[in-house]
Amino acid sequence: MKSRLVVMFLLFFNMTYADQEYGHVFIYTMPKTGTHLIKKLFYLANEFDGYSVNPINPFKDELNPSQRKLIQYRDLRDMFVSYVYFLDMQLTTDTFRGTRTPLVKKSIEKWNSATFDEKLLALIEDSDDCPYGRGWMQRFMDAIYRASTSPNTLITRFEHLVGSKGNGDDELQIVQIKEILTFWGLEKTDDEILKIGNDLHGIADVKRFPDLTHSFRTGQIGEWKTHFNEDNIRAFKERYGDYLIYFGYEEDNNW
Repeated sequence: MKSRLVVMFLLFFNMTYADQEYGHVFIYTMPKTGTHLIKKLFYLANEFDGYSVNPINPFKDELNPSQRKLIQYRDLRDMFVSYVYFLDMQLTTDTFRGTRTPLVKKSIEKWNSATFDEKLLALIEDSDDCPYGRGWMQRFMDAIYRASTSPNTLITRFEHLVGSKGNGDDELQIVQIKEILTFWGLEKTDDEILKIGNDLHGIADVKRFPDLTHSFRTGQIGEWKTHFNEDNIRAFKERYGDYLIYFGYEEDNNW
């Protein structure tokens, strides 16, 4: 089957994944919002046979109004919690970019000596204590918001894609998968879509999807409720409360 073109703005890496031969749909994701779910969906649909990598700066490039764009989003509270765990894992390896520079080494040492609550607060406040430096998350949020206001855009949700295996809903998962495939111009039978949904969550098939599992931890909804303390909640509402409301996760800041 002829592969479809997937261009992925992985904002964390500032890279575009593209197959230059076919038409494009741009996928905007943020760290720990379930990029693997989108990639795995297309593997399961036999529509993502490979990709090449081309550097691009998503914070400067203008969005094409006629270009189809898919935004993968997640409750930012869960995203922050997941990202603390991811950084804890990433910063213990030599693969972290720039680990040999004195400034980054000092930042990593400070991070590793902090408590989980302190790390979470540093990410939420976008402070200098974050290993990526001050303001990185705000740039991501501005880029995601800008993309969401562009024409020809579909917003997908981590919470809808994980299904019951991720503490979500299987019916919402099937609806979301159908929306994505339709947006892509793909046709699948109901049985094929059910099969995709059943296989989408988790890392049971590591041999088949080795590049999609390195950052997977639990893939669960609502973990922030057992991690956020009062300081985290206060700081989050001040910086990201409006985004939570804009993307439909809360009606107001009274949570």
